Amino acid sequence: IFAKISNKNLLFFLFILYLVVDYWCIFRLFYFNLLIIKNTMSVTKDQKKKLIEEFAGKGNSGAPEAQIAILTAEIENLKNHLQTHKKDNHSRRWIMLMVAKRRKMLAYVKSTNPEKHSEILEKLSIRK
Repeated sequence: IFAKISNKNLLFFLFILYLVVDYWCIFRLFYFNLLIIKNTMSVTKDQKKKLIEEFAGKGNSGAPEAQIAILTAEIENLKNHLQTHKKDNHSRRWIMLMVAKRRKMLAYVKSTNPEKHSEILEKLSIRK
């Protein structure tokens, strides 16, 4: 079939094919980037700021209470992500690491201030 097509027509056909493939690649890049931006798994700056102010006071982002609250929000986001993407083992590993880190911070808060520990558990509804 290509033997009957002249070189000029063949070049035109290949050029059109290139444009279609190139358009599809560009569309795919933009579309999936927009999807990734819309469906973020991380906690936004505003959410972090609210959690820090609620649990540790203004500007005290290093407090264990604030870190526990941020980790809890990230764990909840990842939990929702893993419900839809069951085979995402990379995220599953990260959620396990975050749970371990939160558990260590909760143990630290419990040893230093047991009242604060029970208050955090109540506010975040982590345990019974």
